[in-house]
Amino acid sequence: MSVEHSSDTVEFKRIEDIHLERSGHQVELFAETTLIDGITIRATARNIFHPHEDRTRTFYSGVAGNTSIAPRSTGQILEVDQRKLQGDPSGTQVFSVRVSGTL
Repeated sequence: MSVEHSSDTVEFKRIEDIHLERSGHQVELFAETTLIDGITIRATARNIFHPHEDRTRTFYSGVAGNTSIAPRSTGQILEVDQRKLQGDPSGTQVFSVRVSGTL
């Protein structure tokens, strides 16, 4: 079993800020057996509690005619995009069975 918690992050780009707020924990459970001689079987359930992520992207407008000033530095908000993601890319639920070994 493993348990992980991802911290909130903020990315700063030239024309936008991206705020990611993550709640919950990523939990992975697995069972493995070698009862069959030379074969290993592993069953895994990842992100069983389906954590979610809230993403807010803030886009800034630039200064007309002046490309040397980054739009984000003006503080003038052009648009805000908010999304709730159930199971972010690293939080998608995955159930798997792996068989390995030699016969």
